Amino acid sequence: MAQIILDSNSNLIQGDFDTATLSQRTRLQTSTVNATTGVYVVPNGSATSASVQVSNAADPTNASKVVVATNGSTDTQIVSGANGSGTYLPLSFYTNNDIRFQMGNAGELNVRTAPGTVSSGTSGQFLTSGGPGAGVSWTTAAAGGFSNMQVFASPGTFTTPSTTTKIKVTVVGGGGAGGGVGAPSGGHPGGGGGTAIYVGPVTASTPYAVTVGSGGSPSTPTGGSGGTSSFGALASATGGGGGVPTQAAPAPTSAAGAGTSGTLLITGGCDGTSAFGGVGRNPATTGPSPATGSTGGTYGGGGAGGYFAAGGAGAGGVVIVEY
Repeated sequence: MAQIILDSNSNLIQGDFDTATLSQRTRLQTSTVNATTGVYVVPNGSATSASVQVSNAADPTNASKVVVATNGSTDTQIVSGANGSGTYLPLSFYTNNDIRFQMGNAGELNVRTAPGTVSSGTSGQFLTSGGPGAGVSWTTAAAGGFSNMQVFASPGTFTTPSTTTKIKVTVVGGGGAGGGVGAPSGGHPGGGGGTAIYVGPVTASTPYAVTVGSGGSPSTPTGGSGGTSSFGALASATGGGGGVPTQAAPAPTSAAGAGTSGTLLITGGCDGTSAFGGVGRNPATTGPSPATGSTGGTYGGGGAGGYFAAGGAGAGGVVIVEY
């Protein structure tokens, strides 16, 4: 039997293209010995497009098809097409006897997630390389920045949500109280609370103890020190020291609080300032009447010194959690 025959209507070339013995299948080969074979499908005359079309039915009138085509000088194409009532099928790419990528009919990209299975992932995911010898996979993007905040002005517990693995914590120690019973120039203000900032990983669904340092209490002649604030073992900052009872030259300074653990450590001001709070306002120093110093500004500010009276209380610290 001839390897290639033309059917009775002269519009169909037939040959044995599916025999299990591969060497006996009908094939094309150049007649030039030791030369490679190149098969061309070309247009006629001045036409500029040509294609090879493979259908899923013996009669291509109503069938799904794949087309490899040139489109003039516009582009070359691999097309999942259809004739008549045929349906458009996804366009798949196989290697090593398994599907690897697939372009769906809506334009979605599907990638292999298991043998013989592809997935388009979920909205917002992106593809991550598995490295040499491994496939790609869909990965959920981490949320940018922090979208929630909790402020602790008193001790408590912060439990990380089940989806939280990274946080930012700002810890400020309490401010020291101002000095009292001072000379006519008034007592010295308390030191400002220190600050520690932590940015990094945490364990999801885990409670963290929150300590908020109180402001220093007024006392004479030296004001009380502010307390230490902390967030678990991740961040801690000491409070400011109490002010002394005089500002005689050279002016004495109060011990400032400082960050002791965390990503960024900041020292408070010896003049009573902290990262968030200013020093309390000094009382008027004219006239014979005693005047108590005012309380330190919000979150870690030192209290003002007193004028023949106790200094002002330091402001309490704060712990701010962003996640």
